[in-house]
Amino acid sequence: GYEGVRVSLNSKKTSALTVLKSVDSNMNKKNKKKRDKDIELPIIPYHISICTGLERDASTTSRAYVIIIGVDHTQTERLWLDLLDRRKGFQAGSLECFEAHGSDVGEIKKVELGHDGATPENCWLVDELAVAVPTKGVKYIFACKCWLAKDRGDGLTARVFNVLDAEAIAISQKTIYELTVVTGDVQNAGTDTNIFMSVFGANGSTEEILLQKNEDRFERGQEDTFNMEIDDIAPLKKIRLRIDGSGSRPDWFLDKVLMRNLNTEEVSVFTYEEWLSRTCGPKKTMICEMPAVVDEEVMVELTTYIIQVKTSDVSGKFQNLPGSFKTLHKQRQREAGGEELHLFT
Repeated sequence: GYEGVRVSLNSKKTSALTVLKSVDSNMNKKNKKKRDKDIELPIIPYHISICTGLERDASTTSRAYVIIIGVDHTQTERLWLDLLDRRKGFQAGSLECFEAHGSDVGEIKKVELGHDGATPENCWLVDELAVAVPTKGVKYIFACKCWLAKDRGDGLTARVFNVLDAEAIAISQKTIYELTVVTGDVQNAGTDTNIFMSVFGANGSTEEILLQKNEDRFERGQEDTFNMEIDDIAPLKKIRLRIDGSGSRPDWFLDKVLMRNLNTEEVSVFTYEEWLSRTCGPKKTMICEMPAVVDEEVMVELTTYIIQVKTSDVSGKFQNLPGSFKTLHKQRQREAGGEELHLFT
């Protein structure tokens, strides 16, 4: 179930823009009269995994890529699959997983897999290719079982696989949010600590997500924007942020967080304007929860309770407070069918 494609290494490299042209499988322009203008498409994540075969010379040190092809010849640029941790090449019997970002081509029709190896020793035996599209809730598995090599099989270093020959599996559908984290503009506001975030919505919640530092994020007076892929739990109700106090600068002054749904363009604002720290600020806490505000409307209801706590008359439980009463004011953020945030003052 594949079509052979011969790839010339001297062909002109495609642009890194998200602008696509009508081209055939050899990157030649076609249907020029029908498509006078370029089409700009949104960017979405693709999750790709490749299993290398076990035969002799199955591995390769070449740089691999995929091209996702949709209807009307729309397609992504080459999505290069670069290995992490300074690993060199696809080893025999290995399973390598990647997350690549490319244009949303709509319904996928074909997937091209290839590599840049030009010499005979750059052969590669591909056993299986899988392409998952979280925003569509679907995963395609291709049983390739073919060589991508100059000196093996038919001498092709790239092939095009048709989704009609793939196994389609339904997966959990994801929503892409543009996340903007604003660090306060106060002295020593920036941090090197690990920051974790959980998102709560009307239709569930996420697991705790580590917000990657990437060397220059979360510095004083800075706005850091990146995309986040989560389950479709909208409308959003609140978020929880937690630091673990690690690093040379464990304290962090958080101003606010904004989350923009890239499908609906709805923006949820979460405001804190305080320290997350064991030692700084009045709260001296490393965790906080913030209600979502959408178009100036708070998405959770605040309710105040008064709670009385009586300390037992047993020595050692609370020094200097035997038999006394303590009154605490408890504020609860209440959500229909959701979790509760308990704040005591």
